[in-house]
Formats: sequence, C-alpha cells, structure tokens
Amino acid sequence: MKVAIIGRGRKLVAAARRVATKGHDVEVVVTTDPADHHKVGIPEFRDLAADLGARFLRPDDINAAATVRRIEAADCDVGVSLNWKMVIESEVLNLFEHGVLNVHAGDLPRYRGNATANWAIIEGEDEVVFTLHRMNEALDAGPILLKARMEITAETTIGDVTAFGEREVPELIVRGLNGLADGSLEPRPQPETGEDVLRCYPRAPRDSRLEWERSARYLDRVVRASTRPLFGAYTYLDGERLTVWETHVEEPETAVLGVPGQVADVRPADGEVAVVTGEDFLVLESVETADSGRTEATDVVSSHRARLGMDITGEIERLRERIDELDE
Repeated sequence: MKVAIIGRGRKLVAAARRVATKGHDVEVVVTTDPADHHKVGIPEFRDLAADLGARFLRPDDINAAATVRRIEAADCDVGVSLNWKMVIESEVLNLFEHGVLNVHAGDLPRYRGNATANWAIIEGEDEVVFTLHRMNEALDAGPILLKARMEITAETTIGDVTAFGEREVPELIVRGLNGLADGSLEPRPQPETGEDVLRCYPRAPRDSRLEWERSARYLDRVVRASTRPLFGAYTYLDGERLTVWETHVEEPETAVLGVPGQVADVRPADGEVAVVTGEDFLVLESVETADSGRTEATDVVSSHRARLGMDITGEIERLRERIDELDE
C-alpha cells in the first residue's frame, strides 16, 4: 500500500516508521506546527520524510487547492492521520481509494469528541478503547475498522492510557493497512444517532477541581484522570492551590459525621492524609504546592483542624479587609 502520513505528534512518527517496516510505502509526509504536548515537531517529521524517501509538505491549510494537488500527485492508496489541527475536508479525504484512517481514543460510536480517555476513567468505565476508523467530515463518525482495548482498574491513570496508546496505535494502524491490502478487513458504518452515540466535550485544567461533596470513588477517578502527564487535580488549603497527584479510597471503620473537605486523619508514618467526602474517605498520598514541589501529603497537611477547598466567605472577608487597608 502507498501511504500518506498526515498530522502531528510522536505516535504518528512511530506509526509511520512501523508502517514502513511492514512493507508499506510512505510516499508523502504532511505536517504543521505542533502543540506543546506533541513532544515532536517539524524537524522530526522532516527527518521522517527524508529517511523514508517521501515528499515533505508543511501547509498552512491542508484543504487549500494547491495542497490538495500536491498530495494527489503522490498517488497514494490510503492516508493515515493523527492530531491534524483542523477539519480535513472531503477534497482531501476522497483522494485515496481507502480513505484516510485515524485512531481515536474512544469506543466509537461512544466517546466521540475530546478528552475521551479522561472521561472514561471519570465515568467509571471498565475499559478504554482505541478505535481505528475511516474519517469523514463529521466528528469521529466514519466507518470502523478495528479496536484495541485496555482494562481500567482502580489504579489505572491517564498516564497508563497514554503509555498504552504509544504501544498500540502503531500496531493498530499496521493491522488496518494489512487488512485493507489483502481484503480481509471491511469498514463497518457507525450509527449517526441513538443511545449508543455519546459526545464528549473538552476538559480544561480548572475542571479537575475536587468537589468534596462528591464520593471518594468519584474524586479518586478525577485524580487518576488528571495526573501526569497532565496538570493534576487540585483543591485549596488556606486559600492556596494544592495539586493532588495520587490518592486512594478508604471506607471508615465506623460511621462518621464531618464536613466534606475536613481532614479526618493525619498519618506521618505513611505520609497520608484522609479527608472526609460525601461518601467514604479520600486518602491523599502525594501533593504539591507552589513552594513544596511534589511531596508526601503530610509534608503539607499536618493538622486535623485543616479544611480543604475554597472558603468563599472567608476569601471575601479577607478581600474586604485588604481593600480597607488600601483605602486607609
């Protein structure tokens, strides 16, 4: 198969090299400026094209007529695209006999959209699924070819999912190309509507604030969905941001009465701090402040009288006091 590589990111570079080792010919490499989290940029894609003897394109707009003509000139059977920054329109998608393939980190038609693996962890799914599908102009709606599944346990983090994707995405693409080449793989259309279709919307760093009224199990999933390589879940201690990196859930030995966010137990021997939630305790293992760096929870939270979360009334009172001081 003659292949066009279109997109950004380390997984795509690895996939292109894997495709080439499996007997497919990469004829053209198309990329654009990377985002910070893509790890590789223009030089790596230029080197990829040189190593594989492929044409190298860096268009501002992949859908522009001049770019379409240059891709068409490569005469490829199929495209492979990851992380392109805008919608790839039908003029490009229709250049290839087998269309343009994409790997999406969601169990299509469920988990279309953004932050899909994070949402799967937060929602308590049993697995996260990477789906190889043929792209169309609708979001994550093209026919399905293959899926790769990863079990989600009570310890699974978004970092584990990222590592799974690094390993599995290149292999999933190779399996798809091989199946299209020998005719053993037939794309299966997705439903456009119905209860099986689920759309996910983006998550921003501020969305990982720990709401202590929620259950400890839910909060633990938020922590695991937000930890490295991402920005971390967070709360507040004495008005200062406290990033929470690692936690686990603990059922109290007896019934308890407490305010959500209240420290229930400080355990210096283990470095852990148990916090009251809407249900059960969330036990903080590692945390970080602007001054501390990542450290054990007891290095930052040492008092049973501590309360986690933003005290809005207290903050308003402090602001009023500060305003009065400035007026004076």
